[in-house]
Amino acid sequence: MYSLPFKIYLIIDSIMIYDGLSKENFLLRGHMIMWTGDIPAITKIMCLTGHNSYMGCRFCYLRGVYCSNRRHVYYPCDDPFNLNKRTQQNFEYDILLVENENQQNQQKEIIKSTGMNCIFFYIFVFFLKNYYIISK
Repeated sequence: MYSLPFKIYLIIDSIMIYDGLSKENFLLRGHMIMWTGDIPAITKIMCLTGHNSYMGCRFCYLRGVYCSNRRHVYYPCDDPFNLNKRTQQNFEYDILLVENENQQNQQKEIIKSTGMNCIFFYIFVFFLKNYYIISK
């Protein structure tokens, strides 16, 4: 279904490379440290609903408010130092909520309230972490 994990898996699985300086082969392993991009690209990679949705922040659970005059969602913040931050456990819980819901209309409500719209990337990152631990 997705071609991305397979390509990255091949890189992580290792490649035999020739070192011209030492004149011998060695096993090259690649690990993804970070992905970068603009806001729409990052939200797509992280499977979030987007930067203009009600739960569009990828760092916290700040809820957006719709402004009908401008037809735009904005995020009022009373105390920026006391936000309900997203953690790994929060991501896992939100993903399980979306994944385990069978009714489509209820699933849409969960997506709207959590900001998570798919599970692919997070499961893939979990696979990478486990692969690194097992292969070490």
